[in-house]
Amino acid sequence: MARRFDDAVVCIREASSRLKDAANKDFLDLLILKGDLSAIQGEKSDAREYYSQAIRLVGDGDKQRSEIAAGALLKRGQLTKCEPDIREAASLEFCILCGGLQGLE
Repeated sequence: MARRFDDAVVCIREASSRLKDAANKDFLDLLILKGDLSAIQGEKSDAREYYSQAIRLVGDGDKQRSEIAAGALLKRGQLTKCEPDIREAASLEFCILCGGLQGLE
Protein backbone atom coordinates (compact mmCIF):
# COMPACT_ATOMS: atom_id res chain seq x y z
CA MET A 1 0.00 0.00 0.00
CA ALA A 2 2.81 2.42 0.87
CA ARG A 3 4.44 1.88 -2.50
CA ARG A 4 1.21 2.73 -4.31
CA PHE A 5 0.89 5.88 -2.21
CA ASP A 6 4.46 6.86 -3.06
CA ASP A 7 3.73 6.20 -6.75
CA ALA A 8 0.69 8.47 -6.53
CA VAL A 9 2.81 11.25 -5.03
CA VAL A 10 5.34 10.93 -7.87
CA CYS A 11 2.57 10.97 -10.50
CA ILE A 12 0.96 14.06 -8.97
CA ARG A 13 4.31 15.87 -8.91
CA GLU A 14 4.91 14.97 -12.57
CA ALA A 15 1.43 16.13 -13.56
CA SER A 16 1.91 19.36 -11.58
CA SER A 17 5.07 20.12 -13.51
CA ARG A 18 3.22 19.70 -16.81
CA LEU A 19 -0.22 21.17 -16.14
CA LYS A 20 0.00 24.93 -15.72
CA ASP A 21 -3.16 26.25 -17.42
CA ALA A 22 -5.80 26.81 -14.75
CA ALA A 23 -8.52 26.79 -17.43
CA ASN A 24 -7.62 23.23 -18.43
CA LYS A 25 -10.00 20.53 -17.17
CA ASP A 26 -7.03 18.24 -16.42
CA PHE A 27 -5.60 20.97 -14.19
CA LEU A 28 -8.89 21.08 -12.26
CA ASP A 29 -8.89 17.30 -11.89
CA LEU A 30 -5.31 17.53 -10.62
CA LEU A 31 -6.40 19.98 -7.92
CA ILE A 32 -8.98 17.47 -6.76
CA LEU A 33 -6.37 14.71 -6.71
CA LYS A 34 -4.10 16.94 -4.65
CA GLY A 35 -6.99 17.49 -2.27
CA ASP A 36 -7.57 13.75 -2.01
CA LEU A 37 -3.90 13.12 -1.29
CA SER A 38 -3.83 15.86 1.34
CA ALA A 39 -6.96 14.43 2.98
CA ILE A 40 -5.39 10.96 3.13
CA GLN A 41 -2.32 12.48 4.76
CA GLY A 42 -4.53 14.19 7.36
CA GLU A 43 -3.82 17.67 5.99
CA LYS A 44 -7.45 18.81 6.02
CA SER A 45 -6.71 22.50 5.60
CA ASP A 46 -4.65 21.86 2.46
CA ALA A 47 -7.27 19.45 1.12
CA ARG A 48 -10.03 22.00 1.64
CA GLU A 49 -7.99 24.65 -0.16
CA TYR A 50 -7.36 22.40 -3.18
CA TYR A 51 -11.08 21.57 -3.44
CA SER A 52 -12.00 25.25 -3.03
CA GLN A 53 -9.51 26.29 -5.68
CA ALA A 54 -11.00 23.79 -8.13
CA ILE A 55 -14.49 25.14 -7.39
CA ARG A 56 -13.35 28.75 -7.92
CA LEU A 57 -11.55 27.99 -11.18
CA VAL A 58 -14.14 25.70 -12.78
CA GLY A 59 -16.18 28.57 -14.20
CA ASP A 60 -19.20 28.13 -16.43
CA GLY A 61 -19.27 25.73 -19.25
CA ASP A 62 -20.01 22.23 -20.25
CA LYS A 63 -21.13 19.08 -18.53
CA GLN A 64 -17.58 18.00 -17.63
CA ARG A 65 -16.88 21.27 -15.82
CA SER A 66 -20.15 20.93 -13.92
CA GLU A 67 -19.19 17.39 -12.91
CA ILE A 68 -15.79 18.62 -11.73
CA ALA A 69 -17.49 21.32 -9.63
CA ALA A 70 -19.95 18.82 -8.17
CA GLY A 71 -17.14 16.41 -7.29
CA ALA A 72 -15.07 19.09 -5.61
CA LEU A 73 -18.09 20.39 -3.67
CA LEU A 74 -18.98 16.91 -2.48
CA LYS A 75 -15.42 16.12 -1.38
CA ARG A 76 -15.06 19.46 0.40
CA GLY A 77 -18.44 18.97 2.05
CA GLN A 78 -17.55 15.47 3.22
CA LEU A 79 -14.15 16.63 4.47
CA THR A 80 -15.54 19.54 6.47
CA LYS A 81 -18.94 17.99 7.21
CA CYS A 82 -20.52 21.00 5.50
CA GLU A 83 -24.15 20.26 4.64
CA PRO A 84 -24.57 23.20 2.20
CA ASP A 85 -21.65 21.96 0.06
CA ILE A 86 -23.06 18.44 0.00
CA ARG A 87 -26.55 19.71 -0.92
CA GLU A 88 -25.15 21.97 -3.65
CA ALA A 89 -23.15 19.05 -5.09
CA ALA A 90 -26.26 16.87 -5.10
CA SER A 91 -28.32 19.62 -6.73
CA LEU A 92 -25.69 20.15 -9.40
CA GLU A 93 -25.50 16.42 -10.13
CA PHE A 94 -29.29 16.29 -10.38
CA CYS A 95 -29.28 19.15 -12.90
CA ILE A 96 -26.59 17.39 -14.92
CA LEU A 97 -28.58 14.16 -14.98
CA CYS A 98 -31.80 15.95 -15.95
CA GLY A 99 -30.11 18.08 -18.59
CA GLY A 100 -31.09 21.23 -16.77
CA LEU A 101 -27.79 23.05 -17.21
CA GLN A 102 -27.11 25.27 -20.18
CA GLY A 103 -24.31 24.18 -22.44
CA LEU A 104 -24.88 20.46 -21.98
CA GLU A 105 -24.23 18.45 -25.06
